[in-house]
Amino acid sequence: MRDNSGNPLASRVVKFEVDAGDGTIAVQGGLASRSLSIPTDGAGLARVLFSLGARSGEGNNRVKASSVGAAGEALFSASALPS
Repeated sequence: MRDNSGNPLASRVVKFEVDAGDGTIAVQGGLASRSLSIPTDGAGLARVLFSLGARSGEGNNRVKASSVGAAGEALFSASALPS
């Protein structure tokens, strides 16, 4: 996250939620979940690992990220092929 001047915002909480599909998110070494709140680091970044669900298809696995005080939200989507 960055402020209006482009400076990184540390320690801001970002909420990540699985928005579509049956995938899960986790932090490195953590337990899988459907929703996590992660603070940003000194560079203004918050990261989660996204494991896709069982359904294949285009864009049907999606994670939403939002933060109080930030305009809008970010959507991340992934596609999977059947195995």
